[in-house]
Amino acid sequence: MSRIIVASVAAACLAFGGSLVAQSQDLNFSSVDLLKTPKDVYVGEVAGVGANSKGEIYVYTRTGHPYATLGDNRTFSHGGSRLFIFDRSGNFVREWGQDVYGFNAAIGLRVDPQDNIWTIDVAANQVVKFNADGSIGHVEVRIGDSVVMLFDSKETWPPTPAFLRIYVEDANATYRRALEAGATPVTEVAEHFFGDRIGRVRDPAGNVWWLQSHIEDVDPKEMGRRMSGVSSFTDAMRDAQETLDRELHGRNRD
Repeated sequence: MSRIIVASVAAACLAFGGSLVAQSQDLNFSSVDLLKTPKDVYVGEVAGVGANSKGEIYVYTRTGHPYATLGDNRTFSHGGSRLFIFDRSGNFVREWGQDVYGFNAAIGLRVDPQDNIWTIDVAANQVVKFNADGSIGHVEVRIGDSVVMLFDSKETWPPTPAFLRIYVEDANATYRRALEAGATPVTEVAEHFFGDRIGRVRDPAGNVWWLQSHIEDVDPKEMGRRMSGVSSFTDAMRDAQETLDRELHGRNRD
């Protein structure tokens, strides 16, 4: 589609009180409307765009119709942002994250090398990770003075007594002591892109423990850089996903 913009340019102000002379210039350009949305769906103010290894396009936008629900101690807002998925030709495919608490005011989106989608919300102060199939792989919510991690179960995973995450001074040392005390290793300790070292063990009762140490504060831009290509950080994330899936997939569902 070709369009013409008329730009008014102030040329000069003549010396000694002369008048200001304006000149007009035609600027020709072509634009491409890549994204094809359904009727009554508008992209609006975009906070982040990314593409996965298949060329699918993810658009995280502040287009939405916010609403609030009342809890016991606070008000919860929902629906202020939306996550749209388009195919590589720009055709609308589907929407993810409807009614997710963390979709209030979109501020960023990342696609990691494993095709997981990470959304960043400034109003909820929350990061949500979607697996490549659209299920939620990681979300954190604050309850009182504690942060609780949640994620969707897979069909191949059995009921599990509990997943517990604790911050310790030295994740490596705690991991070794847990194994010496009879725990079963699940995930070896590794450094992750957000500044924590994390390992997992299973106790004799079947609970899985995240043993975690915070070693540095990492700003969002550096997090994105660390996850933008293949590195020790992406290897650590892939290993964390695969080892947890292997641990749970191997359990008896009965």
